[in-house]
Amino acid sequence: MGELVISNAAVKLMVDKYDIQEATEVVAGVENLVEEIRDNALQLRMVQIGDTFSRFRRVVRDVSKELGKDIELVITGGEAELDKTVVEKINDPLTHLIRNSLDHGIERRMTGNQRQTSQRYPPPECPA
Repeated sequence: MGELVISNAAVKLMVDKYDIQEATEVVAGVENLVEEIRDNALQLRMVQIGDTFSRFRRVVRDVSKELGKDIELVITGGEAELDKTVVEKINDPLTHLIRNSLDHGIERRMTGNQRQTSQRYPPPECPA
């Protein structure tokens, strides 16, 4: 795709440099087609993050059971889209952050005479 955009720009520069009026309209049409193809190609790479993030529910369920913590993962904004490559690259770091927060950032709920946690799970919704 990048080569097509570059080649189109080179043709446009040549037409402008040599003032080839007959080709100006054709170059403009090709430029519009290249932009449309580029936009469609980029749109194909976009994926909704909700599907990817919903995989974390199992991690939270398994780890919270293992740690004896009552935790529910709430995902909002799942319809937002990111480039597929970005989603693939952030998956492992996000898994690490979630596991770390479960291990170290969330206390167990205690009963009876034990200290009660003041944390709310899931937390109240944040204003948008």
